[in-house]
Amino acid sequence: MRTVDDFAEIRRLHANKLSIRAIALRLGVGRATVRKAIANPEPVPYTLAAPRPAPTFGPFRAIADDILAADRTAPPKQRHTATQIFRRLVAEHHYAGGYDQVRRYLKQQRLDRRETFIPLAHPPGHRAEADFGHIHVDFPDGRRLVPVLVVTWSYSNCPFALALPTERTEAVLHGLVEAFTFFGCVPRELWWDNPKTVAVHIFKGRDRTPHARYAALASHYTFAPRFCMPAAPTEKPRVEKRVQDLERQWATPVPRVDDLDQLNAHLRRQYLAARDRTCGDNALSVAALFEHDRAAGPGAPVRRVRDPTGPGGQVPDGAVRPQLLQRAAPVGVPRGERQGVRGPRRGGRRWGHDRRARPQLRARAEGPRPAPLPGGSGAQARRPGSRAGVPRLATAGRVHRAARRPRGSARVERRRAALHPRVAVAREPPGRAPGARHRGVPVAQRTRRHDHHGRRPTAPLRRRAVAH
Repeated sequence: MRTVDDFAEIRRLHANKLSIRAIALRLGVGRATVRKAIANPEPVPYTLAAPRPAPTFGPFRAIADDILAADRTAPPKQRHTATQIFRRLVAEHHYAGGYDQVRRYLKQQRLDRRETFIPLAHPPGHRAEADFGHIHVDFPDGRRLVPVLVVTWSYSNCPFALALPTERTEAVLHGLVEAFTFFGCVPRELWWDNPKTVAVHIFKGRDRTPHARYAALASHYTFAPRFCMPAAPTEKPRVEKRVQDLERQWATPVPRVDDLDQLNAHLRRQYLAARDRTCGDNALSVAALFEHDRAAGPGAPVRRVRDPTGPGGQVPDGAVRPQLLQRAAPVGVPRGERQGVRGPRRGGRRWGHDRRARPQLRARAEGPRPAPLPGGSGAQARRPGSRAGVPRLATAGRVHRAARRPRGSARVERRRAALHPRVAVAREPPGRAPGARHRGVPVAQRTRRHDHHGRRPTAPLRRRAVAH
């Protein structure tokens, strides 16, 4: 079979005024081949004018096509193989042919319907890709699964990796700040898949609602947040390949470290060594191509980032924020030792709290106990209108008993006391004799919002209150 180079040689000789006979004699080809090369710049592939006859399997092609069409909506692991289709044809339709005919036909059909991908080319400094990889690491207390943030430039394939305690939003922001500080420049677009910590809501097409803190970071560094289509990791192939390198090369054999700092030092040596290699058909190394990204991409901003946890509320870019990852549980710390780790509430509980740490945390949240009243020994003294050891908090006619308040309400009461400065601890309202039957607001001071006991009714009863 003649190639494109053979046809190009024939066409060059014909352009030099050589005859078809002279070209055929010089190259040792037929005159018909020379005429085809002159008429077409490249060889025309052979195609069948009509399908080859299949007297045995031909009547069963439509049945095999129906099975393949039904498999498109079936789960991937519950689709027919060539062997299963052959067995169904034999058992249900009395197929008398061989298995090879079925296998060749199904192979050609699947090749024709296979998804096709086109390689993407990006200009320097325009786009970067980010994703999380997971590796197992041996710590002193055992083997744990650690998330690693990987950021890669689409043009140069220059990588960055940082092991983090979690994949939460504050960890993502910290990792991206470290990545931009390491690169010394910022891409114009940063592509993610659709994690909930970055994309809060996913709409039709490419419409997303980014996380508020991630949008603020994008505004500070002036890059455009971009997201792939759901279940389409091929839209960011560079970082997917770097995640594979992380799992197969950088973390093989399993790293044995004491903490995350040693793990990040190990990862830094690995991705710095990867910059000296070449990727694909490029003659230049990754480090040389990254210089094009650095020259074309905007530099990292030098102004400060607003951070309420730092001194004066601001810290410089790239600085390690001591309070940024405080709420994340440290990797390698047993669950029983996470008593001091505090985090946001999740379903009524604060993440990272151990059950054994709840009494200590409650005592710390409630603050110091009030001093005993005069006349009491250890316990609160008895006063008119109150039980022994149970002080009363009277606020606008509403009686609160500190001993009966539910768990976790100390913080709410402190906030209420700050909003209502008229709080009186164990204080009788004026105009009422000690030991009176009613323990609420005096009759002269009652309003429509108080019941006959002088107390303020709850929300369901408030609607049925009547004037006294």
